[in-house]
Parts: sequence; C-alpha cells; structure tokens
Amino acid sequence: MSQEILKRLRFDRRTRERIVSAVENHLRFFDVRHMRTATLRRFMSKDNFEEELELHRLDCLAGSGDLSNWEFVMEKKQELEREPLPTPPLLRGRDLVRLGFRPGPRIGEILREVEEKRLEGSVRSEEEAERWVKKHFHP
Repeated sequence: MSQEILKRLRFDRRTRERIVSAVENHLRFFDVRHMRTATLRRFMSKDNFEEELELHRLDCLAGSGDLSNWEFVMEKKQELEREPLPTPPLLRGRDLVRLGFRPGPRIGEILREVEEKRLEGSVRSEEEAERWVKKHFHP
C-alpha cells in the first residue's frame, strides 16, 4: 500500500524503496531477542537500518513506551561494532573447486552455509571455513 501511495505522490525510486522497507520491517524489531546471531547481523547491516531503528524507537514511544527491544538492539549494535565483519567472503566458489567440489548449485548452498557460520561468529577465517566445509560436506 505504501508503494502505491508513494508512486502516486511521485517520490523517487530510492526514497520509495527505503520507506517501503521501513514499513515492511518495522514489526521485525519485536523479534530481535529471538533472532539467531546471523539473522540479527543481517538485519542490522541493512543500508537504512539506522532509519528503521529510529522509526521503531518513535513507534514505541508513541505506543506502549516500552523501549526494551530498542535497548537490546543498541547493546547488540555496540557489541557488533567492536567486532566488525571482514568485507570479502571467507570462501569463494573457486576455493571449493580447489577442495574437490564440482561447479554447480551445491557450491552456492555451501557458500551460503559458510556465510551463515561467519555471521554467527562460529567461523572467522578462511582456514576455519575450509575446515568446517571439509567436516560437513564431501566433494
């Protein structure tokens, strides 16, 4: 509904996308305490997360006044800022081919699993990622 209203009001595409995203995600803040670390990291790494966080704070103040989820996210945000993620992925498809895997859709599945482990913090280096893949997958 917000997409259609914003189009009718002639907002530019980028602004529409940011507003629609904020509307779509504003209730996700109520689940933050139950999110896996990887899911929370992904949620918090969105381009407009700061705007969505402020929207959540204002929404809470206008409603129940309960800022406990906002405070939880602020604490997690500080924790994650002390432990930034490396920018490039730990492994790429060519690394898995080198380990004996054949090119194909399975490589993408394995890489997504490795990324999930990285986001959780249980795999932190290329070497750890390779060991984890060797332990959990067979070429």
